[in-house]
Amino acid sequence: MNRLIAIFSCLAIVINSYSQEFLNDLSVNRNLYGLEKNTSRLQSSKDILTLPIFDDFSYDSVFPTTKIWVNHGVYVNTHYGIGTPSIGVATFDGVDDNGKVYEHLSTSPQVADSLTTLAIDLSGYNQESVFITFYYQPQGYGNAPEFNDSLVLRLFSSLVDTTIWFANGTDFESFKNDTLGFDQNNYSLDFKLVHLKLNNPLFFEEPIKVQFKNYVSIHYDATRRTNSDHWNIDYFNIRNGVTEADTVFYDVAMTLPFDFFMRKYSSVPWSHYDDVIENELHGVDCYIRNNYSESVEIKEIKLRTFNVETQELITIYTAGSQSSTNVIPPFSTTNSIGWGMSTTAPVSYDGKKKAKFKMQANYQLDNENDIDRIENNFAYRYVEFDNYYAYDDGSAEAAYGVDINGAQVAYLFRTYKEDTLLAVNFHFEETQDPLNTVFKLCVWAYDDGKPGTLLRYQEDIEFIDLKNGFVRIDLHDQIVLDGEFFIGWEQTSDTYLNIGFDYNNKNISQELYYFAYNTWNASELISKGSLMMRPVFGDISTSIENNNKAQNSFSIYPNPTNGKISIENINDEYHSGTVEVFNLLGKLVCVSRIEDNTIDLSTQDNGVYIVRISPENQKPENSRLILTK
Repeated sequence: MNRLIAIFSCLAIVINSYSQEFLNDLSVNRNLYGLEKNTSRLQSSKDILTLPIFDDFSYDSVFPTTKIWVNHGVYVNTHYGIGTPSIGVATFDGVDDNGKVYEHLSTSPQVADSLTTLAIDLSGYNQESVFITFYYQPQGYGNAPEFNDSLVLRLFSSLVDTTIWFANGTDFESFKNDTLGFDQNNYSLDFKLVHLKLNNPLFFEEPIKVQFKNYVSIHYDATRRTNSDHWNIDYFNIRNGVTEADTVFYDVAMTLPFDFFMRKYSSVPWSHYDDVIENELHGVDCYIRNNYSESVEIKEIKLRTFNVETQELITIYTAGSQSSTNVIPPFSTTNSIGWGMSTTAPVSYDGKKKAKFKMQANYQLDNENDIDRIENNFAYRYVEFDNYYAYDDGSAEAAYGVDINGAQVAYLFRTYKEDTLLAVNFHFEETQDPLNTVFKLCVWAYDDGKPGTLLRYQEDIEFIDLKNGFVRIDLHDQIVLDGEFFIGWEQTSDTYLNIGFDYNNKNISQELYYFAYNTWNASELISKGSLMMRPVFGDISTSIENNNKAQNSFSIYPNPTNGKISIENINDEYHSGTVEVFNLLGKLVCVSRIEDNTIDLSTQDNGVYIVRISPENQKPENSRLILTK
């Protein structure tokens, strides 16, 4: 019990005192890695803003618009907010524009992110009728700010510098129960409305700036410096000619990206697509909110699918009014409007290795007017089909792990087409102190709902602190699968692996088990999202084809080797072609010619490699090679 309490105080969100699995805070925001942001503009007469000012962060960018804001570290996204008034939020947290934890943060609250408007000229407006309005939410799908942490709203110019609002930190559930539970005006939102009158005469004397900033405290220990203290804001606006009671927005808005059109998966191997769709096609639902005080009716809603590579429009689906099904009551959100797609898929397999599509949904109101904001009437989703099955959307909000030496974790998948399992993609989340641990990659048969016979295992797999995306780990001995199976790992220490966890895709058909104390236990956490682990099938372009023939045309020796190897043409049949050496991540590390006879790998790291020998106009042959220096 003391161990669990210690872990809770450091990183983990412990679900109950008997659980051995954890969801940990992320150390970074990898969605910001390597991105270039627009630098702050030099102030000029053109940079003075006038009213009204509105931003609901519904645009396709990870940074706030420079037309309104000067930004330091704030992240625009569609996956940290819960129950939003419109699609997209601005998230304040403990990482900078590059996704790294701020170096200056410590155990006491310090300023982290800030979001500042360009100068605003209020001189011509009535001081009794100018209001700042916005919605805010602590934590969302991020880390809960502690009570001493805060979100602050400040106004400043050369004449005045004052804080006009702040909120102390709390977790999301307490916020819902204690703050929103007694608020009769929240209209079923999971955000709190703030409506502030700007009644200080100094605000109107010269152009003034408005600034949000968050105060963050983190653990001083380098191994515990995680991204902390999340806040989300939405629907920021400054208006003139309003009163204390003018808090209603005449707006209908998308609130989330729409669902994937397959029952289980967010992606499947492109070569499996037709077989999967035959069983998994279920349609798309949109999430639309009526922020207005009267019912509205959706006249028409369209879903367009584009080929990203060619920009070609593939399909258009249209859903229209059917009785009252498209009527949205006041201050409510619906996900019951969409497309059935029970017979026709939005795309079709074209025989290529992979494909990527952009799906765009937008709607029209029955009574169009110039009040509704058109910008948030759209929602987008990119769908990529390569060579893997996936439940997740590619973006992690937490990291999953178990802390028992010898524990096993098994994740259920089903392939609808017989094919060869080549590899498993793992989304390892970074740690401040890189883990020095190894684990076993495992594949199990399906046995009456739980993991059965261990079909494959691969030892001495290293945790890889990857900067971007997934790590591909190829199987030495590949296996043909059809139907249900499990992939996962066995731990060789009590150090948990930080496997990415996606809160936004909660698929009820997922099954995750962990083996501890001689029994398989159903995961208590998989109902909260999706584990970011993907089985890879059939594609040998970046992997190694399993070609264990009884008789090979070539011999490689010595094996194991300390660096230099020789290639012997056993039957003296082939005298030209290429020799390629891959590591177990599928990375090509060396290329040579068959006729050169020798290869020097002394500059490579110790480990297992695959040597592919490709005689001209012949099928390649592959052999395992162990390098130990």
